[in-house]
Amino acid sequence: MSIDELTPAPVQTINGTGPYAVPHAYGGADELVVTVITLTSRTNLTLAQITLSPASSKTSGSLYLETDVAAQYDGAKIAILRRTRIEQGYVGDNAREVGLQGQLDRTILATQDADRLIASALRTAPDQGPINAVTKRPDERGGKIFAWSDDGYSVVEGPHLQAIDAVIKSAPLEFPLDLGWTNDPVITATYDLGWTDETT
Repeated sequence: MSIDELTPAPVQTINGTGPYAVPHAYGGADELVVTVITLTSRTNLTLAQITLSPASSKTSGSLYLETDVAAQYDGAKIAILRRTRIEQGYVGDNAREVGLQGQLDRTILATQDADRLIASALRTAPDQGPINAVTKRPDERGGKIFAWSDDGYSVVEGPHLQAIDAVIKSAPLEFPLDLGWTNDPVITATYDLGWTDETT
């Protein structure tokens, strides 16, 4: 079959059991990562918590949530990410097919290598959108702290390590720390909590 350009599933709002669009081909539920996103957490759902229709597809399909999952996360966001197993099942019979199989095998091996390297890299969640490329030259960014722009989509240069070291050396911490609360009226005031006559 031919493969069209990937159309990622949009981040959708949970409202009932579904359907939630899966606008691309997929091999099965075990090749999708389904994440529920709230203001405070990201939770990957298990295979028992989702159903796909059809079970696999060469074009697109729909995802459904179990009733209790839909109720628990009502109003949260759901992100559907395809995570295809990197494997190759074609076995050639004649010399020409064996040669083709060898090339397919090497392609899969290289893809597996790349996938492993990507898994070890600093990453952001795919549903948050792409990150802008770092454009500063090595001599411009060398020795500086890694920092994010205000919108969170670009890496910007922070202060130089030498500048940070100079600040630390100019004002070293002394213990016990003086937090400036000595004369704070909130700290020094006496409070009557109404417990004067309490026997317990």
